[in-house]
Amino acid sequence: MSYTQSLNSMFGGGIGAITTTHIGELHIGSNVKSIPEMAFKYIALDQEELVLDMEKISNEAFRGNDIHIGRLVIGEHVTKMGYGMTESATIGTLDYNAASAAGSSAYGVFGPTYSGRRHTVAGTVNIGEGVKSIPRSCFENMSIGTVNYNAVSSTYKGSESFSMFQNSPSEKEVFGEITNATRAWWNTYYVQYPIFALTGRTRVKMEEEGGTRADWWLLNVNSGDAEQAVIADGYGYDYHSFATRPFSVPICFRIAAKAK
Repeated sequence: MSYTQSLNSMFGGGIGAITTTHIGELHIGSNVKSIPEMAFKYIALDQEELVLDMEKISNEAFRGNDIHIGRLVIGEHVTKMGYGMTESATIGTLDYNAASAAGSSAYGVFGPTYSGRRHTVAGTVNIGEGVKSIPRSCFENMSIGTVNYNAVSSTYKGSESFSMFQNSPSEKEVFGEITNATRAWWNTYYVQYPIFALTGRTRVKMEEEGGTRADWWLLNVNSGDAEQAVIADGYGYDYHSFATRPFSVPICFRIAAKAK
């Protein structure tokens, strides 16, 4: 299936234009200026590469469990991005090249709007050299394997933009309560793991066997400071630090109920 004209004019506003449809291959023409809200929500798509380089990509435009994209390219001409654009989708590699795009002020751009929903999965995220700013919460609630940060002069590199910590447990899962995290719903969706509930020593991690005590990242952004994230320090205490610090992440995984 190929779309090469303006989706807004094509669908008269476009909300939910092509939802719940199986698409063999999707091509979006270079003259498309914007993708409407929920335009491809819940479609079934398995595509090697999808390039999005229009001015605007609206809310939940590519939301869905059955969307699988080998390489998603966000071009340098993208200036506005909605929330949950690729919520619950699976992406092999995300190339982010938007120079100075604006995102939602309330929710993440690529991940789900609520942490209880299925996370957007990306094996690798590449931040291009020409990126000058990244919206707040841009990569929040994503499961990311590797982040390659290549931007030369980005003006914002806060922990709310980068979810490098998504493989780490949350503050609630480790400490049993929320002290530093930014949002109240962390208390709702997570419970403390028994392995961390015994003593502070269960939270102490070493860089390697016989090595020094390590500070390690937790899942949450620090409340009131977009450049810091929550950590468990080398003595097992709950604290926070700047996201640029070279701390570790634990080797762990989460078993959860199947997303609905």
